[in-house]
Amino acid sequence: MRKPLICANWKMNHTLDDGIRFFQELELSLMNLPVEAVVFPTSALIKPLLSHSERIGIQIGAQNLNENSSGAYTGEISATILRSCGASWVIIGHSERRDIYGETDDLLAKKIHAALSEKLKVILCVGEHLKTRESGNAMDFVKGQLEIDLETVSVDDMHLITIAYEPIWAIGTGMASSPDDAEEMMSFIRNWISEKFNADVADKIRILYGGSVKPDNMADYSAMANIDGALVGGASLDAKSFHAIIEAAVGK
Repeated sequence: MRKPLICANWKMNHTLDDGIRFFQELELSLMNLPVEAVVFPTSALIKPLLSHSERIGIQIGAQNLNENSSGAYTGEISATILRSCGASWVIIGHSERRDIYGETDDLLAKKIHAALSEKLKVILCVGEHLKTRESGNAMDFVKGQLEIDLETVSVDDMHLITIAYEPIWAIGTGMASSPDDAEEMMSFIRNWISEKFNADVADKIRILYGGSVKPDNMADYSAMANIDGALVGGASLDAKSFHAIIEAAVGK
C-alpha cells in the first residue's frame, strides 16, 4: 500500500514571516494521518522553517540543486549543502526549470545522481506541452524524458525516486488534466518502470499528479489507482487550501 504524498512547491513565493505564519495557521498534525507531506520553500528558508515544519510532521525539501558537489558556481547550491541545512527532498526537472532555464534531460540525470549521492529523496518531474498531447505523442515524449533522466539510477536507489507527472499545459492555467487522462499516463509510467527496473519497484514507487491541483479536485485524482498524491503549486501557498488538499487526499 503506497502512502499518499502531498507536496507544496512554493516556487519564488513567501518570505520567512509568511512561511512561519503558514505553519502556524495549518492547524494540522500529520502524526496520525495516513499521508506524507513535504513543503518546498525557496532554499534560503529551508533551515529557518525546519523546526516549524517538523513540529507538525511535515518534511522540508528544495526546489532545485546544482549537479556539482562544490566549486566556483556562484549562486548555486549543492546536494551536500541542502542536506546540511536539513532538506530531505529535492525537486528535479520541474517544467519551469526545463523551459525557462533550458535544463536538459542529460543535465537532470546528473542532478539526480548528485541528489542520490547525499540520499536526498527526488521528485522527478516529467510532462508534455499541449501541442505534444494534441499530436498524440504525449506518452512517447514522457518515455523519452524518463529514459534519460533515470538511465544511471540503480534498482537499489529507486526507493528514493518519486515521479511527478505535470502536463505543462495544466500548470498554473486552471486547465487541469482530467483524472482519467492523468490515470492513463500514470499507468503508462508505472508499466515503464516495471519494464525498466522490475515489478516490485513499479508497485512501490509513488507517482504524483501536478497541474492546477485544488481542494475541489484532489479527491478525484486520489480515487485513481495509479495516482499517489500531488505536487501542488499555487494552491499550496495558503495554509487552509493546503490543509484541504491533504484531507481530500486521505478521504476526510
